[in-house]
Amino acid sequence: MKWQFMECLQRLFLENWAVPCDEWCRRNGLILTGHILHEDTLGAQAVPCGSVMRYYEHMEYPGVDVLTEGNRAFWIVKQCASVCRQLGRPWLLSELYGCTGWQMPLEAHKSVGDWQSLLGVTLRCPHLSWYTMEAEAKRDFPASIFHQSAWYTDYPYVEDYFSRMHVVLTHGKPRCDVLVVNPVESAWAQIHVDWARWLDSIDPHVKELDSAYRDLFHWLCDAQIEFDYGDEDHIGRWGKVLETSGRPRFQLGEMAYSTIIVSGMETIRSSTVAKLKGVYVGGRAGHLRRRVPHPSGWRGVRCPGQAGAEGAPVLLRPERCGDRSEGRRADHR
Repeated sequence: MKWQFMECLQRLFLENWAVPCDEWCRRNGLILTGHILHEDTLGAQAVPCGSVMRYYEHMEYPGVDVLTEGNRAFWIVKQCASVCRQLGRPWLLSELYGCTGWQMPLEAHKSVGDWQSLLGVTLRCPHLSWYTMEAEAKRDFPASIFHQSAWYTDYPYVEDYFSRMHVVLTHGKPRCDVLVVNPVESAWAQIHVDWARWLDSIDPHVKELDSAYRDLFHWLCDAQIEFDYGDEDHIGRWGKVLETSGRPRFQLGEMAYSTIIVSGMETIRSSTVAKLKGVYVGGRAGHLRRRVPHPSGWRGVRCPGQAGAEGAPVLLRPERCGDRSEGRRADHR
């Protein structure tokens, strides 16, 4: 019931706001971009938006908002970049430098922009340039990238650097073999009265899911494993197993993956299970030890070497249904 309630809200939001805005802009020759609230955690995005990844489908230039200088929620960009890749959209906008303060040096402007570009940002919307500093405006999330700042005339050094980088990033085709099923709908299943305050969840169970989400991101990035997230709705509508050069891969939009990771999830859609049936369960999970859902008709199988681990995740490698060749058994128990 909780999942159905959240799914209803999600559809109402998309059908009555995201889709009409997108269609109106396209009819009138305009490009829809910007960002929505609040991407920092699974719980935070569930409160106002449901799943932010589902909204990005309805923006020609999808975008994010990364506040403060020390924001380390790197997955904000990774979520959006994943949808951009899957839809073949080269432009990913970021509103950045909000709430940073007058003390932030140009080195920090470069540092914040560097990690966002690394993860997929190709279009910058710096926050902000004031018309005036009168009254309360001077406290409106500075610093102003305009004549109010002494370094304003030197700012082209920052923007020219990123302009050149983004020209490179928008050319070519991304290569990524790993897909992580996004567990945001597991957070949906935890809602209850007073489960959230303003823009974030206060429920300890949702916080645990957020912690697992963060850990998996860092484990993969620390191992220099490139990956995308896949929203379960997108997997159900776009996903299919195909063969390329004699090797099975899971195609999601314009991307194709050889490995799928299911981790940190407590629920999983029957449509996701249907798409992933016929895949080989195996591979090496290492230290990933999170619970996985066990839907009817399909059982998560622990990875080799993890037989004693409670709730070890599964790595799913696309494989033909019914393949029983040595070392490539497709398990559908």
